[in-house]
Amino acid sequence: MALIRFVALVGALLAACIPLNAPAGADTGRVLIVGGALSLDNEAVYRAFIDNRPAEAPNIAIIAAASADSASRAAAFAGELMFYGVSPENIRVVHLALTDDPDTPDVDESEWASNADNAGEIAKIENAGAIWFTGGDQLRLTQALIRERGADSPMLAAIRARLASGAIIGGMSAAAMSRPMIARGDAFGALFGPVDDQLSADDGRLIMTTGLRLFSPFTVDQHFGQRGRLGRLARAIMEQPRAARIGIGIDEDTALLVNLADYSANVIGRGALTLLDGRRAVPVREEGAMQVTGLLLSRLHGGDSVNLSTLAVSASPEREAVRARQTISGGLWPSVELLRPLEGERRSLHVIEQRAGRSARFEAMLAEGKRNARFTFRADRDTGYWRGPSDQGWNGTLTGVRVSISSETTAS
Repeated sequence: MALIRFVALVGALLAACIPLNAPAGADTGRVLIVGGALSLDNEAVYRAFIDNRPAEAPNIAIIAAASADSASRAAAFAGELMFYGVSPENIRVVHLALTDDPDTPDVDESEWASNADNAGEIAKIENAGAIWFTGGDQLRLTQALIRERGADSPMLAAIRARLASGAIIGGMSAAAMSRPMIARGDAFGALFGPVDDQLSADDGRLIMTTGLRLFSPFTVDQHFGQRGRLGRLARAIMEQPRAARIGIGIDEDTALLVNLADYSANVIGRGALTLLDGRRAVPVREEGAMQVTGLLLSRLHGGDSVNLSTLAVSASPEREAVRARQTISGGLWPSVELLRPLEGERRSLHVIEQRAGRSARFEAMLAEGKRNARFTFRADRDTGYWRGPSDQGWNGTLTGVRVSISSETTAS
């Protein structure tokens, strides 16, 4: 038994240390993952999408299947593209939807439900150098594009082929981009109860399913800072095989531009990107609860980059390394603030700060009735912090923060 435990430990350590190399036959295109609520004046994100089209393929295909008002949403994004100089003749709206929009009485979008097999609609993909997914319920998108047992529909196969040949795929259906997909789950409720794959569950528990598999092995969550989804993302990645326990949380009006040829990625926009590495984390299996220590958290902003093979972060040249330990400890605050949206009339948030030598620790406790969750953030000598003249408050690039999370439901 001792030998078995030793072999298991060695295997776990190797899984945590091996770089995440792109798979053989990797795509050469780009993926632009937007965290939602993209502002029309966020030119950097729009330009990243428009300008990364291959020169020989200027057409842009819009897929609005995630939206309840798919025709209207596609038309709106077409207008946004034209605002940034895209010619109308280069814009193609793909007719794919599961539900009818009652506000468009002349069009029954539900008749488009089977168009992932339609040769005419697929042709719009095959001639596109850029493909955009609008936001909405991402289960609609995956149900329209993925067949039984996870097989690609002909349209999804065409999307995958375009990506492999150098096209850019972007949009605000961020969670659907990855292989494991967060389908549902309240940001606080996801810490309690079993993790499920039953899409009918509606009690706040975390529901996981399979996404479009355009960006693997990462798990992606959107509206991240605005909706307090740190615990939800942590629970989601700890349900994955050890080597795939990496989460990316993207704030609104913020994007990650990924070059799949070399697995490099750049942060664009106004918010933050949270990188959560759970490959070395230690989970404690307790029925219906979240118990994990040893998560590593990094927070990046516009101009920062990350090597997705090694998870090495490079701060923007506009930011300078901070050496003062007191200031580095203060840099923990934005991570604690990720939980602030969960505070309310029924749920309290209490934060305790402790400092000792070169280390600092913030303990944040959320309580709602009989349910309690504790988040611990630690900065130590391995924590890195960079700040620039335009960074407000404690915002800046932060790496190597150790995070532990525990939840429990009391009996009384």
